[in-house]
Amino acid sequence: MKLFKHYYNVVKVFLRGGSHFIKYQIFTKMLEGALLLPFFYWAVQRLLIFGGFKVISNGDILSFIRTPYGAGILLLGFVFLSLAILIEIAGTITISSLVIHKGPEVSFYEIIKTNIKKMPKFLDIGTVILLLYLAVFIPLTGAGITLNFFQNIRIPKFISSEIFANPKYLALYVLMLLLMVGFSIFLLFTFHFLVIGDERPFQSIKYSFRMVKENFSDLMKYFIGTALINIFLISVIVVCWLFFILYIIENVQIQGAMGRIALIVLWFIQILGIQFASILFFPFEVHHLTMLFYQFAERTPGFYHLAEKRAKLITKTREHFVDHLFDRKRMIIIVGVLGIFLAAIPIGIFFRELFYPQAAVKVIGHRGGVIGIPENSISAITEAVKQGADAVEIDVQRTKDGEYILNHDNTFSRMAGVRKTSQEMTVKEIKELDLGYQYPKFKGERVATLEEAIDSVKGKAGLYIELKGSTADKQMVDDVVKMVKEKGVKDSIVLMTLDYNLIKYIEEKYSEIESGFVYFFAVGDPGNFAADQLLLEEDAATRDALDKILGAGKKPIVWTVNDEESMDKFLGEEVHGIVSDNVESLEGRIQAINEKSDQDIILNLFLKGSFTLPFLNLRL
Repeated sequence: MKLFKHYYNVVKVFLRGGSHFIKYQIFTKMLEGALLLPFFYWAVQRLLIFGGFKVISNGDILSFIRTPYGAGILLLGFVFLSLAILIEIAGTITISSLVIHKGPEVSFYEIIKTNIKKMPKFLDIGTVILLLYLAVFIPLTGAGITLNFFQNIRIPKFISSEIFANPKYLALYVLMLLLMVGFSIFLLFTFHFLVIGDERPFQSIKYSFRMVKENFSDLMKYFIGTALINIFLISVIVVCWLFFILYIIENVQIQGAMGRIALIVLWFIQILGIQFASILFFPFEVHHLTMLFYQFAERTPGFYHLAEKRAKLITKTREHFVDHLFDRKRMIIIVGVLGIFLAAIPIGIFFRELFYPQAAVKVIGHRGGVIGIPENSISAITEAVKQGADAVEIDVQRTKDGEYILNHDNTFSRMAGVRKTSQEMTVKEIKELDLGYQYPKFKGERVATLEEAIDSVKGKAGLYIELKGSTADKQMVDDVVKMVKEKGVKDSIVLMTLDYNLIKYIEEKYSEIESGFVYFFAVGDPGNFAADQLLLEEDAATRDALDKILGAGKKPIVWTVNDEESMDKFLGEEVHGIVSDNVESLEGRIQAINEKSDQDIILNLFLKGSFTLPFLNLRL
């Protein structure tokens, strides 16, 4: 019963200051979106240009950081994130403190000005710990509050897939997550000591550890209990809403434009509901922790003086623009409803054209792209083409005697049980290796040469040739270009690499050959990369990045897309190709989407909460 009483009190006090929390969220989002972020991106772009770059990728980032301009970006990022902490988190804690103590509504400018005065205290080793906590620990564990900028941070899928495929890596990953969860829990009150206690970051961390340690059982009961109640209530709302939607879909004539328009209106309402809930979630979590902070301060030796302490700010004497928006909320609601109906009409009328998948997306088999067959083998390449692959991606390395073979790793240990590199062996020695090492059905499968790979797809599919490993150099470029020209396939291949210097060499010397730059992280406009095609890791393939690449007249390719949700997502995006380990599954998704009825597509919108309209480049 104590838990439910606690939850009731938290909600009651939160609702008392509900309008203040909502107004501040709107205010900070507009401040960050209209001023801070644009200035930050502009300044980063200027520093890149001054450093001789228009864009840098994961391959250049470490060397760039060591330059004065790279250091400038790091310093700029530190200042920006410190400001964001003081505005977003510290400001919300300030409002929560005022609401709990029934203080008057104060000026948001006063809140921000007061908290920004704490900036000199951020010149502290604790700030580095806090940034690590916000940018890594909380996004990966969910144990705490973080900035909006960090909410979508996650381990790239090409790394997480390797972790989950290896039991040792998985065990280590789980252990690290558990340690991060524990560390994050002990840091829960750090920002409260920073704001309410007016302490430096490192001292705030120490005090947070102490408060959590002395109130651990109650913290876990209330913190986890409140989270479970929230999950239960949200689940009830979601289930009731989906039952309502299913009932409407079953009883509405979707084949008619009016029925589709009505359902699109409901979809927009769902989107707005999700957005509104997300706006409330952050201040509710901060407010809950603030109430716990005061509750624990009352009974923790050394912190009694904080139990009644609140921010002393000047009472608001005049309304700001967010207040004016709230004063006109009825008109805003009317305009919003009208806007929803106006937006729903063309979507309902041109439904099939908007939500029909893009038939032009190339299916590219990753290292062959067939599960259960040794990667980079002739069998995998041949089977991928049979399954419908438009092209196959392969990894090429040079042998001791100057020939070119297919292998991804530095050695043949994983694929053939031999811990030697390609440059330590002749092609004859490599041909004696058995790729059936871990694939009994393919015992006797030999390592393929580049020439064999070209012959296996000539006239049937394209070939994405990745110049791989320590042997990837200008000589490799020259040799491979010579081979593809002699084979008469230069128009159906793409030379791809992680080494941007090789991309520039290809563009300068062999402009007739299609080049592809592979990356998973970039700062700046990716459209400025010199390559003809840009192969982005799927987490890097944001709508903004794709728009910039397309705007520069280049072809975006997304890798490595293996789960159905990601396949569906990128089949609805304007991408040139999708690289996958499972060609058959990707072809199946294309066929399944093509065969979906209007009812299936609409139901999928509600179930997945998709905010993207294919073909419109519109993200809601």
